[in-house]
Amino acid sequence: MPNVLTIDPSGTGITGLYFVSEHQEEFYQCQSSDWKKHYLFIKWLVEAKQPNLIVFENTNFIKTTSSDMTKLLQLFGAIETLTYSFSLLINKIPVNQVKEIRKKLLNKQIGLANLTYQIGKGWFYQQQKISTHQLDAYLVWYLNSKKR
Repeated sequence: MPNVLTIDPSGTGITGLYFVSEHQEEFYQCQSSDWKKHYLFIKWLVEAKQPNLIVFENTNFIKTTSSDMTKLLQLFGAIETLTYSFSLLINKIPVNQVKEIRKKLLNKQIGLANLTYQIGKGWFYQQQKISTHQLDAYLVWYLNSKKR
C-alpha cells in the first residue's frame, strides 16, 4: 500500500486531511483565513509523512464574486507544485462525487466500515470523532481507492 495523503482543501476556512499507509492512518486539520498557512501545513505534512500520492478534492465551479474562491484556487495551484519538490503523484476527485457519497452515507443508502454518523454528535471513524472536513478527506481517499 502506498503512503497516501488526501485533502479536503479550503483557502480560508478548515482544511481536512487524511493520511494512510500500511501501518498508520491519521486525521489532521488546519484552520486559518490565510491560504498560505494551509499550504505550509500541507507541505509540513508531506515532509513528515512522505506520501507517494496526494489526492485532493477539486472543483471546476468558479464563483467570481468571492475572494474565498480565489484563495482556494491559489491553494490548488500550490498543492500541484509539490511535485517539483517531492517525489509524489497528485490526483484529484471532483467535489460533486464527494458530496454525492456523503449524502448516500447520511441517508444510509451505503455504509463504509468503521465510519458512523450519530445524530446530534457528528461523524466518527473507529469511534474517534472527526470533522466534516476530515470526513471529506477520508471520502476522497475512498473514491480514489475505488478507481484502481
